[in-house]
Amino acid sequence: MRYRIVVTAFLILLVKFSLRANVLTVTSLADNGPGSLRDLVAASASGDTIQFAVSGTILLNSAINIPHTLYVYGPGASALVVDANHVDRAFITGGNPVVLSGMTITNGYVVGAKGLDGGNGQNGMAGGSAYGGAILNDSNSDWLDLSNCWITHNTVRGGQGGRGGDNPFGDTFTPGNGGDGGVGEGGALYATGKVFIVNCTFSDNRTIGGDGGAGGTNYNPATGVIGGAGGSGGGGQGGAINLSGTAALHDRQLQNSTLSGNRVGGGLGGKGGDNVNGSGGPGGDGASGAGGAIATLLADFYCDTIVSNSAFGGIGGLGGNGAPPGPSGNSSSGTAGGVIGYAITCQSYIGNTILADNFSSGHDSNYFIGFIDEGANYIGSDDPMFCAGNNPTTRVGTVPSPLHPQLGPLAQNGGGLPTHATTLTSLVTDAGLSFGLTTDERGAPRPYDFISIPNYMGGDGSDIGAFELGNPDLSLGQGSNSVVISWPAYYGDFTLQSTTNLLLPDNWNSMTDLPALVGNVFAVTNSPVGANRFYRLISR
Repeated sequence: MRYRIVVTAFLILLVKFSLRANVLTVTSLADNGPGSLRDLVAASASGDTIQFAVSGTILLNSAINIPHTLYVYGPGASALVVDANHVDRAFITGGNPVVLSGMTITNGYVVGAKGLDGGNGQNGMAGGSAYGGAILNDSNSDWLDLSNCWITHNTVRGGQGGRGGDNPFGDTFTPGNGGDGGVGEGGALYATGKVFIVNCTFSDNRTIGGDGGAGGTNYNPATGVIGGAGGSGGGGQGGAINLSGTAALHDRQLQNSTLSGNRVGGGLGGKGGDNVNGSGGPGGDGASGAGGAIATLLADFYCDTIVSNSAFGGIGGLGGNGAPPGPSGNSSSGTAGGVIGYAITCQSYIGNTILADNFSSGHDSNYFIGFIDEGANYIGSDDPMFCAGNNPTTRVGTVPSPLHPQLGPLAQNGGGLPTHATTLTSLVTDAGLSFGLTTDERGAPRPYDFISIPNYMGGDGSDIGAFELGNPDLSLGQGSNSVVISWPAYYGDFTLQSTTNLLLPDNWNSMTDLPALVGNVFAVTNSPVGANRFYRLISR
């Protein structure tokens, strides 16, 4: 059995607290009506706090607008789900600040308007842009704080461009070109103000640029015009997060957070217009997709895990049918499967962060941004070089030979937020520096220093990234005919086993009783029969 002293960990919130006038309590999981979240937000005044007396899923029919300072504290990501129901985003925030904490936000879906088709001989209109699949932080907001949230399976998609107008039989119009696809930005979050993200997971969010509209057709064989050109696809930026606002230096916008499985793609080029007697129109160009996890102007990253995100470009549209057929449009490529910066300036800091195992269909698989290396990072490939060079405590692979952090899959490893667990053999374990953070994303104490693993180059034994590998205390309490075995909830990545004979090392059996969450601990009640029984926790 493995023991150690556990220090109580408190939630870190980078919030400038103000006096709060009222505390309102959600008592209903309905989308609206008495006690619902929507009605309480509408009834709240600036500076109020909203808490929850219920757990479960709130299925929304439209976005909830928060126009003023409001503090919304949910019971935890595993206890409260705000489901946008694929009809809209979940929240529009405009207060200074708005705090959203302790919830899962999912199934947001925002699509830009389709561009209008052109009349005879007229060009199609461009598709509308789409921003913030789960949360839109609008231009009236100074800042948004997110903590202990899981934001997953949200999508933005730019609107399709309108079709170009035709040249009908007997007329002499030039067929119109297809409209360009709309831009898609921030599959989960789009923000124009400051954003502080602490202890959050963004996973499986999508940003897709709109497809270009098709070119118009020439139906009049007597005219020598070609078919209309297909519209270009719309660009996609920030598969999970798009931060377009300014940020002060060293604001630490992202801490102890995981970004995994997010994806950005550029829109497809529109098909060229057909021609009944002459050349078909050229297909439109596909658009680029950039920043599979994050697109940002400036941002700081501390103790984050950014892995398994991807960026793809759009395919060029086919040329229109004709004699000869029109040329196909150019296909584009992806840039920066992990993080892209709008401006490659040396003002974004990175420390104790894993940025690896991301993919781009074009170049810069992990990042394209001017980072200042604060040290203790684990970077898969040397895409653009760091500003002023690498800190000697940072490990960086190369494009031909990238580094892999050897993490476990995204899973519920405790604390209600999915994370990528490290292992005792991973090169990120005990290889980092905590930068003053005392917990990991789940709330587990940081650092946990394994005596058997040497610290890397003067580090403090913290693991690199959002997850801190450690061993929990196993506590026993005795009842009249049973024992209660418990361990901290942030160490949910363990299985309870028991045996009656310590001399038989292969005689341990996993217990079938599911642990119950009681406060901040997992607890299992067991009634030993006959001989003494021993208990242990093992890693899953």
